[in-house]
Amino acid sequence: MSKRRIYLVGMPGCGKSTLGKALAEKLNYTFVDLDTEIENVENRTIPQIFETEGEDYFRKVEQKVLHDNLVDNAVIATGGGAPCFFDNMDFIKNNGISIFIDADIEQLAERVLSQKGTRPLLSHAEDLLTVSKSLEEKYNARLPFYTKSDFRLFVKDKSVEKLAEEVHQWLNRDI
Repeated sequence: MSKRRIYLVGMPGCGKSTLGKALAEKLNYTFVDLDTEIENVENRTIPQIFETEGEDYFRKVEQKVLHDNLVDNAVIATGGGAPCFFDNMDFIKNNGISIFIDADIEQLAERVLSQKGTRPLLSHAEDLLTVSKSLEEKYNARLPFYTKSDFRLFVKDKSVEKLAEEVHQWLNRDI
């Protein structure tokens, strides 16, 4: 496999970071979590950035961090909204392989609710039904961006190891 970047895109809670770490280990690649990189650059958490600066500021920082992280042989987990702003999805497509991690709304809602307080755009949601409705709206709005990806991986009832193996097989077929 030649030098490459693998960008994981998808909704909050779909498992981009978890799968990204497993896939990076399987491929002997570096793992980059863009949200962590943003927090390091800004020296504050993403909820703090949203609270003090707002979403527009966050999206500009997110774009800069995305463009600045051109690490070869890396699996890069993007934020859920990253592909949907500016030229980010075109940038991802032009600089690597994009994989859409697609999970059911119910699964996303359970995960997001269990991580309350870490996802600013979903912080208002108090219960499973509210979170599900909010996620479904975001999913439908973001789907046109996500589906531009090179590969769509359905998460339903699969272990992280199985998902990483599926991606690995697809990548080897793609050479």
